[in-house]
Amino acid sequence: MNPNYAEAYYGRGYAYAELNEYERAIKDYDKAIALNPDDAKAYINRGNAYANLNEHERAIEDFSEAIALNPDDAEAYINRGNAYAKLNEYERAIKDYDRAIALNPDDAEAYINRGNAYAKLNEHERAIEDYGKAIELNPNYAAAYINRGVAYAKLNEHERALEDFSKAIELNPAFAEAYSNRGIAYSEIHRYEESARDLKKAGILFLHSGREEDAVKAFYICFKLRDKIENDDIVYCGLALLLLTSDADVMNELRGMRIRDENLRTILELAMRKLRKEDISEEMAVLVGNEKREGMMPLLELLKRA
Repeated sequence: MNPNYAEAYYGRGYAYAELNEYERAIKDYDKAIALNPDDAKAYINRGNAYANLNEHERAIEDFSEAIALNPDDAEAYINRGNAYAKLNEYERAIKDYDRAIALNPDDAEAYINRGNAYAKLNEHERAIEDYGKAIELNPNYAAAYINRGVAYAKLNEHERALEDFSKAIELNPAFAEAYSNRGIAYSEIHRYEESARDLKKAGILFLHSGREEDAVKAFYICFKLRDKIENDDIVYCGLALLLLTSDADVMNELRGMRIRDENLRTILELAMRKLRKEDISEEMAVLVGNEKREGMMPLLELLKRA
């Protein structure tokens, strides 16, 4: 009805972006900008679409145009800073975050992002300051506690790191990274039982969220602790690693370990038979029927699909 209605193109572009159809969104933003080249928001949104397509240089061009049109828009500085950070241009990112914070000192996200940039530059003390400010602004910001905990760990302040990771877990009990990082921190201060427990939990949570590569990493770090301690959590992580990777070295290590839990011993035996292409369906049915512990279910699922 009105082919020159810039707002309609802008709105349709926004809708496409919400559906992750960024190429179509960009075409509509192109038209909106052609019709109204002074619309800073259209440049910001097109920049966001480019960023989602990992075209960060083009995103920076759009954010810069938005800034030229409206130098007081904190969002444009944050988004351009994020794009610079994706290109590993952390000093330039920090300058943009500085400007965003000057314009809007109550934006916790800006402090988090600047803290991340400082961390990439190994300026962990400054990163900790920014994460602390983000937490002050939003005490329930679990990611801020995680990031600050990682910075503390980089400075070998593992007790303070543990406090932050524990707080993140308190805020979000399904936060896999929090358990993974806390498990590593525990290992640094030789609290291996707690380390294995947390790394096992992290691996299970990663599996639940479909992040199999991260699960493998967590289980591998846990299984390496076998030189320090032997317990069922270490065995569990080794079995999960075996079922995910079919690593013969892991199998040989497991076969030489003392496994106290009867069902874990059975799972190892069945895993070895299944890797030899034997039919274990009857034994699996019995095991599933007998095993009622929630924590064992992910391992049984891995055995089924191995």
